[in-house]
Amino acid sequence: MYTYNYRAVEIHDQFVVSMAILGDTSPTWRPNQYFQSLLGCETSIKFPTVKLIDYEPRLQELESNNNPFAIITIAHLILDFGFWILD
Repeated sequence: MYTYNYRAVEIHDQFVVSMAILGDTSPTWRPNQYFQSLLGCETSIKFPTVKLIDYEPRLQELESNNNPFAIITIAHLILDFGFWILD
């Protein structure tokens, strides 16, 4: 995350916001920072995270949304987790 962020800043010469979209199955694993330290020198970045599994209770709401992210989230939940929308 750190590398992508600083390279985007170098390329665009603007502040860049990085966000992690997590597609794993663990409801508790939510990394939100990178930190490295050596000989008193530190590098770090904090970033927001979104867990796709958190959207499982909202599958029907997502189904009626035209946003491409909603469609991708539905596909991920159905294919990777076996969730299915019951009518």
